[in-house]
Amino acid sequence: MSYTLDQESYLMPSPAGAYYCVMASVDNAARRLLRRFLSQESVALVTNELMQAWSAPEPELGLQTLHHLQGLGWLQTMPTAVEVDKGPLEDLLPRLLEQLSCEANALLTDSQGFCLTSVGFAHESAEEISALGADLVTLHSRHQGLLNNNLKMPASNWGLLDAAGHSQLGFWPLHIGQELFSLVIAGPPCLHRQVFMYLVWILHNRYATSSNAA
Repeated sequence: MSYTLDQESYLMPSPAGAYYCVMASVDNAARRLLRRFLSQESVALVTNELMQAWSAPEPELGLQTLHHLQGLGWLQTMPTAVEVDKGPLEDLLPRLLEQLSCEANALLTDSQGFCLTSVGFAHESAEEISALGADLVTLHSRHQGLLNNNLKMPASNWGLLDAAGHSQLGFWPLHIGQELFSLVIAGPPCLHRQVFMYLVWILHNRYATSSNAA
């Protein structure tokens, strides 16, 4: 089956597409194309020429992947070429994180347990939760063979649940280039919101793009 681009469009990953892109480090065609979008400093105008450049030497595979992602709802059409925000992270991250938690309690930590930004948590609690996040990354890595292969559970999220199975405190790994962050959210998460895509886009531009260039 031959794939063609019906019309030129401004495209970016949807929140679901951004989530798939960063939930694991396993490489595949879908993640490579999603990373292409997230590496741009402004929303990409997708043309046949752009897809040929991104997909060389297999342009047909690129168009096939593009159609597949659109069918899954992992790409969204944007009205204009919005640019990624390049302001200081200490100013940007708190506004983004508070919208990802129904309780406005969230934080972002790196794989070493260093808290980058926290909203809603007391300082002492944020530091300890960040250390817990780093421990969970190590724990998951130790048992990854069992979870991913034997039990067929590819997710690497961890959480504290109440008796009804609702999340009280959840840990979501974000694989950004060579970096591994943990997004920690108290209460029900709101990862379906557009702000999650913007968070991943900003982090990808700051960390993945620079590591690739190096």
